[in-house]
Amino acid sequence: MIPDRLASRALRRRALASLALFGLLSSSQATWATMPYPGSSPPETDAGLLAHLVELTREIEEGVRLGDKEAVARRALPEMLLVNRDGKTYTRDELLAELVPPRPGYDLRFQVLEPKLLRNGDAALLTFLLDEYLTIYGADVSTVYRCNFLYFRRDGRWQLALFEYFEKPVDPAVAAVDPATYDGLEGSYEVAPGRRVTRVWREGEKLMSRRDEGKPVELLPLAVDRFFLPGVEGELFFERDAEGRGARFVFRRNWKDLVAHRVPRGAAAPAADGGGG
Repeated sequence: MIPDRLASRALRRRALASLALFGLLSSSQATWATMPYPGSSPPETDAGLLAHLVELTREIEEGVRLGDKEAVARRALPEMLLVNRDGKTYTRDELLAELVPPRPGYDLRFQVLEPKLLRNGDAALLTFLLDEYLTIYGADVSTVYRCNFLYFRRDGRWQLALFEYFEKPVDPAVAAVDPATYDGLEGSYEVAPGRRVTRVWREGEKLMSRRDEGKPVELLPLAVDRFFLPGVEGELFFERDAEGRGARFVFRRNWKDLVAHRVPRGAAAPAADGGGG
């Protein structure tokens, strides 16, 4: 789903946090079920329940799309919580208050992809990708979300208890940059003396890096002196000194910086030299 290990682990951590919160990981009775599309198995089976919850989820998403408050309320528990991509929490009533019919110039559609189910008794977690197609006056601003929907069974009916979503990371476009600008960036950078050392070097028209004893990775350009790693949320950039040589190598994520300083010439090489974002 996401090629880089870091992004994949981040998605797994968030999904596992939802499972642990409701005790779904602690029971030997919890079972996974997967399917590409809803089937016709009876609801009592895992495959049948998966199909049923996918259909409920589609109805909820359609209610959100159309601004149909009644349709969403009918399928959600009164105490339902929504956690959005910014980490903010809303009650069911607050969600319903935000729902509006389709706006002029907006074309919004949803598709549920890769659904998986984890069930424990009267609790069931449905995790899936939500492909949101959205154009605003012809401008495409579509995105894909990772969603976790937690359902509880009350009085024989499955209803939504938790609605959580966050955006799946998307790599930016690789910029056209003159490889000659890489020359002044070559060298080793360290976060602390001899610790978390990143070696940067040019390899033809590519700028490569390796941290400590890790594998070499290519730094993909966003602009001159600005780079990214595939599948990793964040940006890497260099700050140059008065001579035009890289002085600092910075990894920025969530507006927080991890700064590595150039290892002075002639300094003893660390035991584990290397690099990587």
